[in-house]
Amino acid sequence: MTIVYVRESRHPQEALGARVREIGLIEGLGANGVSVVQIATVSTRPHWPELFKFWRCQLPDPASMSETTEPHHPIFFVGGLPLACGIAPRLRKKFPGAYIHVDVCDSWIQLSNITSAKSWIMSMAITVLKRCLAKFVLEYVGRSCDGVSYISLSDYESDTKYLPARLQADIVPNSVSSEYSGVTLIPNVDGPIRAIADWSYPPNQIMLRETLEWHAALSTNFNVELELIGPGLPVVSYGRLVTARGWVDDLSGALDGSLAVLSLVRSGAGVKNKVLVPLVMGLPVIALVEGLNGIPKCDGLVIADGLDADEAIRRARLLASTGFDAPLLPNWSEAVRDVAEHFKRGPHEGHYHGVPSAGECWN
Repeated sequence: MTIVYVRESRHPQEALGARVREIGLIEGLGANGVSVVQIATVSTRPHWPELFKFWRCQLPDPASMSETTEPHHPIFFVGGLPLACGIAPRLRKKFPGAYIHVDVCDSWIQLSNITSAKSWIMSMAITVLKRCLAKFVLEYVGRSCDGVSYISLSDYESDTKYLPARLQADIVPNSVSSEYSGVTLIPNVDGPIRAIADWSYPPNQIMLRETLEWHAALSTNFNVELELIGPGLPVVSYGRLVTARGWVDDLSGALDGSLAVLSLVRSGAGVKNKVLVPLVMGLPVIALVEGLNGIPKCDGLVIADGLDADEAIRRARLLASTGFDAPLLPNWSEAVRDVAEHFKRGPHEGHYHGVPSAGECWN
């Protein structure tokens, strides 16, 4: 069977986490016998609030859907709630018999708590406004779609009260793409620590500030270099033993020779690729509990909460010298299996499906 995957048109260096998930979903659907026709949609209002930036965007042209097996009852897979807000109700009107699935991914109720406002009053006001918008859009989109998917159970549970009970909901956790799943890196006890992110994303901007403060707190006994990897880094002087590398084409090559990966993210939602990918490749990760939602509990994590920077480095070096078992994850084929079956058989209302567990995860 063939479905239509409607996605956001992006620059290759934008929204890296969304792009990784998109590639994985398409890879997994294909492995389950579902062919995908991709249609890229451009934001019509890029300067509007994120949830409304696709308001009244262009609908897919029926001519571009000629490969679908059910032209009168097409199956649409819409990538992201902002895109669904602009397109799902109009798809329902234009194709009354369509099955519309939205990959919401992260909880938008959780995301509403993120603000960079400096004053407490302004922060509260922005949070309340963003939460009201998220509730409205979840209810608005929910009336037009048949199924949703989320990256973790906690993300789904945060939003579920604002979604119609009739919706089929699936938990589709992030996995690691085939590009990295077979890669094994050997930690270097004397190597640098590296931090990877799309630094233009507001939660990662906060993480950048805290990462630099954390590194500056290392005593002179630990002359450990910090290397910052990813797009969106501010052009500033980063100081002693800090290198801003920016965008890299080969992440595994960029991480090779690391002592550990540092991920001090405190906010956001979903499962963090910046933690998952290095762990699977065999590198220790120094992280805060707040950023470990959906991450398998394993020996490769150094929990930085309550630790000074020197002690975190000591523990990372111990892991690097002794080694640890990398977590085993369901691949993308396993992660999207239930979604693919729903496309083939039709929805089963009012419940969610899990995937084969890789063990106990952080909540």
